[in-house]
Amino acid sequence: MAQAPPIGIGRALQKARGRRGLTLEDAGRGTRLRPDFLAALEREAFEALPGDVYVRGFLRSYASYLGLNPSKVMRVYDRAHGETRPRPAPVDRSPALAASEDVALPGTRRHFPWPMAAGVTIIALIVAGAAGLLSRSASTPEPAPPDVAPAVAAAGRGVQVDLVALREVDIRVTVDGAIEFEGHLLEEEARSFVADEQISLWLQYGRSVELTVNGKEAGRPGPLTEPYQATYDASSFRGERSPAGR
Repeated sequence: MAQAPPIGIGRALQKARGRRGLTLEDAGRGTRLRPDFLAALEREAFEALPGDVYVRGFLRSYASYLGLNPSKVMRVYDRAHGETRPRPAPVDRSPALAASEDVALPGTRRHFPWPMAAGVTIIALIVAGAAGLLSRSASTPEPAPPDVAPAVAAAGRGVQVDLVALREVDIRVTVDGAIEFEGHLLEEEARSFVADEQISLWLQYGRSVELTVNGKEAGRPGPLTEPYQATYDASSFRGERSPAGR
């Protein structure tokens, strides 16, 4: 399958990281997201990530960490890829992408009725989005990072937990007996964790995150108004054994 043309998000993320002198490993530590997931975002290899909800969460978290406007990033992504699932009204009320008002293709009207020719519309949106995201710097982007496959922990060789917050929530994640993350997540913030043996997850409220365990969708666990806790290991969601939770 031919790869979709770039929409400017990956280039903007890569340039923002380069301006800060950060490696993918540095950014991974700062965001609590795996470096191979960040590399996939910078390549716009969205299909290599667990799913659309995670693409959106990872993009929002990474853009915020790098100092980009996450609302602008998400608008460009939505214009290119569309809304693939019903989502609540966004809570971020930052101004619309300025470039959408200022960039027009030669020979086209500034405000044209919808629908127009599909090809012209897509090109205009891509140009607008890229211009809006990259307006901070006109320098040539650093070379693209090498391809890094988003390796889900192989069966029997560790455990991986990916999550995206569906509402503001406090969480605690313990990796192989040590607290890896304890803090507050905003709506649509995402995190990813890998352990050799066990990952324990505590949520302030059940049904507050979209969860993937060992590459398998685990839904929105727990009762709506009560805390939720579970421990996952290499066998979780890979066979008959299910995670211990309460």
